[in-house]
Parts: sequence; C-alpha cells; structure tokens
Amino acid sequence: MRIATPVNMIIINNKNQVLLIKRKEKEDQFEGFWSIPGGGPENKETYEEALRREIKEEINCEISSTIFFRSYFFKVNPNLSVRAIYFYGKVQGDIVVNDEFSEHRWFDIEDIHNPKYKIAFNQRDILLDFKKDVIQNNTNNKK
Repeated sequence: MRIATPVNMIIINNKNQVLLIKRKEKEDQFEGFWSIPGGGPENKETYEEALRREIKEEINCEISSTIFFRSYFFKVNPNLSVRAIYFYGKVQGDIVVNDEFSEHRWFDIEDIHNPKYKIAFNQRDILLDFKKDVIQNNTNNKK
C-alpha cells in the first residue's frame, strides 16, 4: 500500500477569511471543486520546504507566517492512504493562481457550511475543525 503525505496551508487574512482555489485539471475527480493550496514533497524535501514551494507554484506568494494545525489520515482506496498535514498562516504578494486552477476566492468561514460550494477531498471537515479550534478560540481570547 502506498501512503501519500501532502502538505497544505489554510491561508487566512485579517478578516479571518480563508483562501480557496478552484481546481480545473480535467483528469481530476475534483475538477471544479474548491481546495486548500498544497501538494506533496518532491526530491527529499522537508514538509516545510514542500509547503513553501507549493504555495509559490500554486498562488505565486511567499509564506509570511505559518503554524502547524493538524494532520488527517484517510484511505483513498485499498492501494492508497493519505496522511495530509495542515498548517495555517498568512502569505505575502499578489495572488495569481497557476494553470491547474481557474480562480481563487476568500471565503468567510461561515460560508464553508454551505453545500452549494463543492470542496475537494475531506477539506470541508478540516475547515470546520479549523473554525472551531482556531478562529473561535482566537475570537474568544480577544474578548
């Protein structure tokens, strides 16, 4: 069995909105779905190096701050399992998506509940965990 270990970054802005990018790859079962930027390490990269490269490749930005959030394990099929590692933070630069994606958008965290937005993989649940564990805790701590 193969185990993939992609790294992903939940990018937030000063309004506690999250950045999602819309997938357009024709061969992808998630074509037209929104997703969190990220991808797998290449050539013995560390997870942090892979995350920085993927953010640069996918949205043409540099990471300005990042914090580990959580990892999730799920089985794709009998031959492939995924241990996805999630970070969160902020980026610098003007967002320009590469040709794997059709657009980007800042989502209010409340919009993540809306089923009209197709969200790839298990990332809706991950964003809901992020809302509960990070956004709400930050809001409560500021009171």
